[in-house]
Amino acid sequence: MKPYNKFFRWIPAILIGVFIFLQSGLNSSESNAVSLPIVEWMMNFFSFVDKDVLHHLIRKAAHFSEYFFFGGSILYALDEDFTAGRFALFCILVPVCDETLQYFTPGRAAQLTDCLLDASGMICAALVGIWLKKHIRRYLT
Repeated sequence: MKPYNKFFRWIPAILIGVFIFLQSGLNSSESNAVSLPIVEWMMNFFSFVDKDVLHHLIRKAAHFSEYFFFGGSILYALDEDFTAGRFALFCILVPVCDETLQYFTPGRAAQLTDCLLDASGMICAALVGIWLKKHIRRYLT
């Protein structure tokens, strides 16, 4: 693969990474201003769930889904350079850096469980991506 193609393959991962870190840099009131309208809308469908519980679940689902897409974009960027070790490095370092940023953000907290949730989103994306690549290759040959 040509070097400039490798660079362009990293653009989705960079954009998603920037989005993730921008979200982590929001203080608690700014972060709530983003998530609470979603909670209010979801209450129309899940009125039987306590609002605080729903808010917690939505925030955790956001962690997983952001990192699922980030993991997929890392898988895409690495392409033939993919190794489990390189991918694992991203699965460890990025969530730890993200939670470290939240530790220093007013009103936010760093949680090990969020690191594990983030890494699990990335791992799920890798498993889906590897499975798809295997099965798509089978149908194309």
